[in-house]
Formats: sequence, structure tokens, C-alpha cells
Amino acid sequence: MKSFAIPNALLFSVAATAVAMAMEGPKFRQMDDDLLLQVVPMVVLYFLVAGFGSGLGASL
Repeated sequence: MKSFAIPNALLFSVAATAVAMAMEGPKFRQMDDDLLLQVVPMVVLYFLVAGFGSGLGASL
């Protein structure tokens, strides 16, 4: 039985933090930056989990 892999958790947290910090910089007139700070890191994490998996293996 495998648990969530620590390297994946570190990768996901660093990626989400970097994307959120990058989205804080540009100001878009037509979009709410608070919304971008929530949605863009979630999309990036979705693709990271799809690409690298959850670390749970075939147990699910």
C-alpha cells in the first residue's frame, strides 16, 4: 500500500506557489485578480496530477 509521495507533494506545492506569485504581478482590467489567484494554480495542479499521478499507484 502506497501513500502520497512526498516528492510529488513538494513539486505540487512549489508549482502552485510559483504560479500564484506570477499571477499576482500582472493587472488585467477585465478580470478579477483574486479569481485568477485561485483558478490558475488549480488548473496547473490539475495538469500536474494528470501528468505525474497522485502517488497512490494501482491501489485505487
